[in-house]
Amino acid sequence: MFGMGRLRGWAFYCSVSVLTLAVVFFILNFSVVCGGLLDQNMGYVSDDVWYVCSARNMLREFWGLQPHAFKNGEAYATILVRDLEGYDRVLEALKASGEPYEVLKDDYEKALMGGWGKAFAVLASEEALHRVEEAGGKVYIGYPYPDSPGIMSYLNLEHPPLVKYVLALTMLVDDRPLAWRIPSLLLGSAILILAYLAARKLFGELGGLAAAAFIFTEQTVRAMSMVAMLDIYLSFFTLLALCFALEGRGLASALTIGLAGSVKLPGFFTLLGLLTSLAGRRRLKLLPLAVGIPVLVYFALSLPVIQYLGGFKAWVEELLGALRWHVTPRPGGPPATDPLGLLFGFNAFPLSFSPPVAAAPNFLLNPMVIPLTFLLAPLALKGVLRGVGTALAWFWSTYLGYVAVYLAGNTTLYSFYAVQFTPLAAVLGGGLIYLINNPEKFFEAVKIYGEALRLRRRVQVGG
Repeated sequence: MFGMGRLRGWAFYCSVSVLTLAVVFFILNFSVVCGGLLDQNMGYVSDDVWYVCSARNMLREFWGLQPHAFKNGEAYATILVRDLEGYDRVLEALKASGEPYEVLKDDYEKALMGGWGKAFAVLASEEALHRVEEAGGKVYIGYPYPDSPGIMSYLNLEHPPLVKYVLALTMLVDDRPLAWRIPSLLLGSAILILAYLAARKLFGELGGLAAAAFIFTEQTVRAMSMVAMLDIYLSFFTLLALCFALEGRGLASALTIGLAGSVKLPGFFTLLGLLTSLAGRRRLKLLPLAVGIPVLVYFALSLPVIQYLGGFKAWVEELLGALRWHVTPRPGGPPATDPLGLLFGFNAFPLSFSPPVAAAPNFLLNPMVIPLTFLLAPLALKGVLRGVGTALAWFWSTYLGYVAVYLAGNTTLYSFYAVQFTPLAAVLGGGLIYLINNPEKFFEAVKIYGEALRLRRRVQVGG
């Protein structure tokens, strides 16, 4: 009884420690976001310009809704006019409204497409914006667009739509830079907690604490938690699917893989890990469902896109174009890397220079999985460490998916892609603490290899 009480007490303190780490992780990232990250480029940071704006466009084009974007009772809007004469006419309409207004940006160049000759962003009353429309201006309610090519009609159809739906929902509450990032910040802390839970399941409380500590210090997870990009969502669903698989909930894992694939297509890489896990547990009847459920989830979440495009055929053509895009090198620009660079953290992707924020994978954490695989795999195969084979399959199916993309032709991988499998490495990193605390398991793994070598020699001699 006394021993059980001590174990429960230890588990309680570990859980409290991890929750504390998750809260601190959120606060640290939140402080960077509010401490200068939003002061650049109108609050857009790096590639999140494309996902945020496509979410705003989907809200308008798919559902006919407008984001909620107000400051001190006045609405944010981007206004398009055909020419300078139209610009003057719209400004006169703003003045004639008798309402205060502020021009926030009037130097758009790249964003002008479709015959529009001038664009500018304002903060004005809804009544004043109504007068602008009467004067011939095209009014896009919402936080001002950046000056990027085609941004006011861009839908980001080369990626699945799930994250854009989430961002669109946040815009119905508040379409401003901090609000876009709240889901990412929360998911970053959730990843830390999930890593602890998964590693605890495999390696005990100390292994779970180690996994949480690895996430806390991992710069790529931190960086992607601060921006409104797709990859932190992808990382979260990939790890959540593993947690379900470790609990023996194969169908829930399949559903979550469908959500991951509806964030970015690499979310489907872990499907191979799930199939391997189910086959290893002899749950062969679930294999068709494990494939079918993610496909159905992806299709269901794509229905608004299908409707917008005008039908299934147009959507399939768009999907095939997206697949071609994923295996095509990107034009010159940010520093790219290769599969080894993803694993070892070469060529960090800079998201911001002031404050400095970069997706820089830990050069020790991911490579550590290589020796751990050799040590943990035989223990998993022997049934000594249940679930470890699933975790290994999850990591390697994800990483090798990027290797396949590279070999298929996309030679411009970016370091922030590693955020999908780095939390999996953190989970497996808990195995290092486990082996240190249980050295007999290390020697057992070595013994298994020795027995395999002796068996091979006997077979060769017998042959």
